[in-house]
Amino acid sequence: LLPVLLLFQAGHLRCSNVSYLCEQKTPWAWFSLSLVVMHIAAYLGIVFFLLPFWHAVLHVLVYYGLLGFYLGVTFMVNHMGMPPVVADEVDYLRLQISTARNIEGGWWMTALLGGLNSQIEHHLMTGMPHYNLRKAAVIVKAFCQKHGIVYHSVGFWKACGEVFQHMYDIARYAA
Repeated sequence: LLPVLLLFQAGHLRCSNVSYLCEQKTPWAWFSLSLVVMHIAAYLGIVFFLLPFWHAVLHVLVYYGLLGFYLGVTFMVNHMGMPPVVADEVDYLRLQISTARNIEGGWWMTALLGGLNSQIEHHLMTGMPHYNLRKAAVIVKAFCQKHGIVYHSVGFWKACGEVFQHMYDIARYAA
């Protein structure tokens, strides 16, 4: 069911964003909320102005469905199926490296995943621009090999297979 549930993720993120901003009592939160509401109004206004009603409804549903699926898959291949770690038992470095997976694939995978295919380096150096993460990956990988730390880097389809194998294992355990 996960791929189907991912279709609703972008809408859920949008609703959570609005809900969070409504709960805040700072002027910046209200300013941010007004920008979000203006964006939603402009997007829906343009779509419903340019398209017949049911085409506009279908466009919004397909857009948010594909966006949610895309965001969900981007997160899944980088995080799900990694071995569980107790944060109190390992240091920061090992925690960040062991809970993430890099996705191999060159420049086109970097473009597809917005630079998050270097997820390990993204976790370690959150402020680093995405275009430098691949350069940092060479250094981090060598460091991990030198210190015996598992550095998990696989192709996109292998990562998808690992994610679904993990979900299958959990489902079998729960049954």
